[in-house]
Amino acid sequence: MHTRLAGLIILACLCVGVTALLVKHKLANDIIPSTTTTTHPYVSLGLKTITAYSAYESCDYPLNDYCLMADGQPARIGTIACPYEFKLGTRFIIEGKEYICQDRTSLQFNGRFDIFMGYGYENYLKAKEWGIRELEVLLLTD
Repeated sequence: MHTRLAGLIILACLCVGVTALLVKHKLANDIIPSTTTTTHPYVSLGLKTITAYSAYESCDYPLNDYCLMADGQPARIGTIACPYEFKLGTRFIIEGKEYICQDRTSLQFNGRFDIFMGYGYENYLKAKEWGIRELEVLLLTD
């Protein structure tokens, strides 16, 4: 009886662990940006400096294998760190993709937008490959 109960408890723990890993994988790899053209009203901010970052080199606030952004949410692909002049939650279009401002750039880089690429070394390499770009940024106004 105790062996069977212990086996069920272990199985339940394994299921919870696997579910947590799947949820973590889903959050870390959720692609928020859409590639569709926007029909929302917007204002062009002109050309802005766009960089990219990953949790590998920029996780200042780790919590349970996640990095927390300035809005307190776990970092996920499709969010950006934006200049302090914009409120958290502000939406932008960059290269036809919509991003949500949920993090802040370092004060030394205030004025640029920084796209979150994901967790792990491979996403660090993606961020480095992105480099520094000058791209048009559209501010969604609805």
